[in-house]
Amino acid sequence: MNKRTLAICLAVSTSLPLSLLAQRKLLGQTALTTSNLSAKPFTPYSLTSFASGTKAKDSIVKLPNKKSLKLSEYLAAINYLEGNLSKMGYAQNRTEKTVIVARLNLLPTTALAAASTKSTTVQTAPMTATVKNRFAINARLAPQTTKPSFTTVLKQAEIDAMPNESINRNIEFNPPQFSVGGYKTNLNGSVYLKGTVDPFSLNSSQKNAAGLLNEIKNTGNEFTAGLNMTVSAQVPEIGELVVYKLESEFTARSNASKKHSSKAKLTILQQVLINENQANISTEAYNFRQNRLYNVSKLIGAADIYTYGLNALMPVDFYLSAIGIGAEVDVQLDRTGVNGTVGPRLAQSVIMETSATEMLGPIGEGISNTVDAGVAGELRLIEGGLDYGFSLGLGFSGTKLILKNDMSAIADLEILRGRMYTFYQYPVFTCNNIIFQGLDLSCWEQRRVETDVFRTNALLSFKKTLVDDDKTEPVKWQ
Repeated sequence: MNKRTLAICLAVSTSLPLSLLAQRKLLGQTALTTSNLSAKPFTPYSLTSFASGTKAKDSIVKLPNKKSLKLSEYLAAINYLEGNLSKMGYAQNRTEKTVIVARLNLLPTTALAAASTKSTTVQTAPMTATVKNRFAINARLAPQTTKPSFTTVLKQAEIDAMPNESINRNIEFNPPQFSVGGYKTNLNGSVYLKGTVDPFSLNSSQKNAAGLLNEIKNTGNEFTAGLNMTVSAQVPEIGELVVYKLESEFTARSNASKKHSSKAKLTILQQVLINENQANISTEAYNFRQNRLYNVSKLIGAADIYTYGLNALMPVDFYLSAIGIGAEVDVQLDRTGVNGTVGPRLAQSVIMETSATEMLGPIGEGISNTVDAGVAGELRLIEGGLDYGFSLGLGFSGTKLILKNDMSAIADLEILRGRMYTFYQYPVFTCNNIIFQGLDLSCWEQRRVETDVFRTNALLSFKKTLVDDDKTEPVKWQ
C-alpha cells in the first residue's frame, strides 16, 4: 500500500487506554534533521510559463491526479512548493524525481538520498519438519516388545527405598537489546523440562506399553514441559509495548488419582488470542493441538509530523500490524510422559496511517488540489519463529526401560528492518501550453518529497540453537 488514509482505519478497535490515544505527539522541525544544503536561487513561475494570454489565469486545468483547479491556483501552489524547497537547497530545475528532505533525529546520520520503497510480503514459516518428526506424538515410545529380559533387577524393597529422581532443565534466552534509531526490540524467555521419577519395578512380562501403563499409575511420577516468551518494543514518541507474550506449560501425572494439566496463553497487545487452561484433565491421555495464525491491527499512538516544503503538520496514526501471528502447538500428555512441539510464530510491523485533508498549516485549496500526500513503508519489528521440541517420560528401548529426556529449541528471527516515511507529490507541467497540452501525460513531471521516520538497510537477526541435547538413558533401577 503506497498511500494510507485515516478513514480506512477508524473502525479498527483497540484495547489501549484512551489516555494514550489522546496524547498526540508533536514531531516538529526540532525533531527532524535536514540535509543542511545551501539555498538555491528561485525564479517564480508566471502565467506565461504555462500558457499565453492574460485570461488564461481563469482557465480550468485538469491535473494527472484527476483534480481540477484554476491555472492561477496551480501557479500559486507550484511557486509555494518550489520556493520553499529552493530555500532548502533543492533547485527548481533539479533532475531528481524524488528527494528525501528530512529524517527523524534518532535515525543514524546518513546522506539523505532516494531509497527503494519496495516492500516484500511478511512470511510466517511453519515449524521445521526436522523438529516435527523428532518430537512427533507417540515418538517417545519405542516399538513394543514382549521379549523376556535377562537383566538382573533390584528387589522390590530396594526399589521402594530409592529416592525419587528429579529432572530440572531450564534454558533462558535473553539476547542483547536490538536497537536502531530509537526503535528497540527486546526478546526474552525460557524453555524447560522438569519432573519427578518415582522408581518402581516391572517383571519381564510387564515390559511393554500395557504393563508400563498399568504399573506407573501407582507412582508419583510427574513430567512437565514449558515455553515462555515475551517480545516488547520501544517506539519513539509512543513508548514501550509488549507486542507478543506466550506462556505455556504442560504437565503429565502418572498416578491414577492425579489430573493432567495443559496451559497455553498467547497475548498480543492485551488481546488474548489463545487461552488453553485445563487444570483437571481426567482422561488417561490428552492432546492439545493449535495451529492458527491471526491478523491483528491495533492503534498504538499518534503524532503530528512536520512536512518540509509544505511547511505543515501531517497527522499520523501508528498501528501495530500483525499479519500471520500465533503459535503452532501439538502436545500429548499421558500417564507415561509428555512430548510434542511448541512454536511461536511472529510477523509484526508498525505502519502509519494519515489523512492529508486534515493537515495543519498554510494549506489552501490550490495546494490541496495539487498535492497528494500520505505515508508509506513499514517497520518490521520482528519476523520469524522459535521451534521447541521436547520429550520427557518413560518408555522402552527393546526390553530396557528408559527415561526419555530430550529437548531442542532453535530461534530464527529477523528484527527491526524496513522503512517508514511521509511523502507528498505534485505534478509540474513541462510543455508549452497547459491549456492545450494538459491532457498529455508526457507533459507532466511527477515530483515527490519524502521524510524518513524510520529506515535501516541493515538486517538484525537472532539465529541460534538455544539447546539441542538428548539426555535419554536407561533407568538405574531396572
